[in-house]
Amino acid sequence: MRVWDINFRRQVLIKSKKYQIDWNKSPSKEQQILQDFLYPYWYNKIVLKEFRIPSSLLRLDLICVTNRTVIEYSPISHHGNFNQFFHKTRNNYGQSIRRDSQKYDWITDSRNNLKFIELNEEDLSFLSLNYIKEKFDIFII
Repeated sequence: MRVWDINFRRQVLIKSKKYQIDWNKSPSKEQQILQDFLYPYWYNKIVLKEFRIPSSLLRLDLICVTNRTVIEYSPISHHGNFNQFFHKTRNNYGQSIRRDSQKYDWITDSRNNLKFIELNEEDLSFLSLNYIKEKFDIFII
């Protein structure tokens, strides 16, 4: 699969081997819940974890290369409001929001032709194919 770099200057071929998912390992308990849900639908597809957007340090939680779908898990405590523990300063919080916006713009740009699903803690308890279809108008299979 080819995608544009973060600045949309050149197309880059994704080398999937480096980011290939290990379905049994996850950076958090919540992301493991998400991976366990996706496994029956995506186990035979090319799925990348913690994929770095070309020409940037920004990472995507999960990207299914086969059906060009990106799933980001965003804990409310990290992204919803300023949190002294995670952000340290209001400036760092502002930078976090800017990075999230940059990532969103890259994902949703028509040149990359990616579908985007952003889940939070509340969504994990409702995970189903119908829930994702209704909330995001995306069929993940």
